[in-house]
Amino acid sequence: MRFLTATCLLLALTGCTHTPSLEEAKALIHLQNEKLHTVAATKNLALLREVYAEDAWFMAPGLAPVHGRDSIIALWGDGLEKIVSMHSESLEISGTPDVLYEIGVVRNVIRTDTPDSVVVHKAKYTNVWKRDAAGVYRLTVDIFNRVD
Repeated sequence: MRFLTATCLLLALTGCTHTPSLEEAKALIHLQNEKLHTVAATKNLALLREVYAEDAWFMAPGLAPVHGRDSIIALWGDGLEKIVSMHSESLEISGTPDVLYEIGVVRNVIRTDTPDSVVVHKAKYTNVWKRDAAGVYRLTVDIFNRVD
């Protein structure tokens, strides 16, 4: 326990200077994706601040590009209550320690305006993740297209 406490204290004092391996980076991206799933399940928009970069882009089919974390969070807020569940699967994550791309598929169950009725929305996506000064991977480009 002392080792764990000392390690946490050392990391807090020195900051995140460790450059992650590709496998470590993939694990960190998966954790960020889990936060997105949690947002859908709990309706906790505040978690999006931990995922999206301040200057992020969100590009959804049929919508104009949305720029900036606050604008993206507002967009999520407009439709979040209709999302019943969300599950994404990364098909590939690669890049450099500072910039990674992710290709994947997502399945959202969305409540319709008809009572007790849902639709399943499937999409393919490409995300770009950048490592910030604190060493946290933030979503900087979030683009997806429907799969029929």
